[in-house]
Amino acid sequence: MTSRGPRSGPRLEYILGRALEVECGISHLMFEVLLILGRAGERGSPCGPSLVLSGEVVLSSGGQVIDRTTDPLNIGFTVPGAAKRYYILAARTTRTADWTTLATRSTVTWGFTSARPRGSTSSALPLLTVRTGGAVDLNSTAPADHAFRIPLTVQRPTSAERSAVTRLSLQVSYDDGHTWKTVHVTRHGTTGSALLHHPSRTGYVSLQISAADKAGNTVTQTVIRAYRIATAR
Repeated sequence: MTSRGPRSGPRLEYILGRALEVECGISHLMFEVLLILGRAGERGSPCGPSLVLSGEVVLSSGGQVIDRTTDPLNIGFTVPGAAKRYYILAARTTRTADWTTLATRSTVTWGFTSARPRGSTSSALPLLTVRTGGAVDLNSTAPADHAFRIPLTVQRPTSAERSAVTRLSLQVSYDDGHTWKTVHVTRHGTTGSALLHHPSRTGYVSLQISAADKAGNTVTQTVIRAYRIATAR
């Protein structure tokens, strides 16, 4: 996102792209599920000693937990057997930073089918993510009591097998995820758009986005306090 004035900026996309998407690199290498969670941050406030990121990542299949870790920044799971099977990979993180009150909690749950690659080859896991944005200012703030459009784009690793998107949905919360409201999404292929109507008070907006494709791959992404809303001064 490119800054084009006082009400446009890169921060919402950066927060959602890093905190909500939590994907820096995903691959299936030597039959290990490798996942590195991206560090959430805002421009001008790089991650460092002031950031505390904690959480849990769990890999399961058929209702049975295969492995889990409480180190969400560097993960390697070895899966049993070589046969194709359906997996659930769930990541939950909590962020504490002295320079922001945004993206305090995030969760991502992927559903996907995978089998061991032949020989020593590797293949990218078909993990869906949804990139989003919005016209927030440099403090990641949008106006209260206004309509606010959010673009959505379903993505996956470049080398992953392609499959048509069949579902793209969005829910919004204005009370830190205690209650959620479904928002209509207009979708065309892998892209979509949703129009929010912000309440007339200062606060935070939390987002929950889900997507699925024809192959049965799914993702649900939730970020608490994705951005702020504020009344005019």
